[in-house]
Amino acid sequence: MTAAPRISETDAAHIFRAAPGHMADTPKARDALTRLVADPANFIGRDRYGTAWYAALEEDGAQIWAQVRGDRIRNGGRNERPRDYFSVATGSAREGGDDG
Repeated sequence: MTAAPRISETDAAHIFRAAPGHMADTPKARDALTRLVADPANFIGRDRYGTAWYAALEEDGAQIWAQVRGDRIRNGGRNERPRDYFSVATGSAREGGDDG
């Protein structure tokens, strides 16, 4: 059995920041991302770079999302308004962007 992906500490400052689509670095936020990617039902696809994308709706209607490369969560956050599309070119990100 393969271990569930862990948060990349190298990328933690990018993942956890005060920016739209991201969240503060708290134990609750880290747990939410780790639980998100541990559930295969939350997998939405791979982009052209092989990055795995995960997303799920929370009880309040917000969307939690994450990008995984190898065994590391490299990006993730929370969208107040869910994004309901996926592109193999850009993943779930805005055109030309890198965030969910």
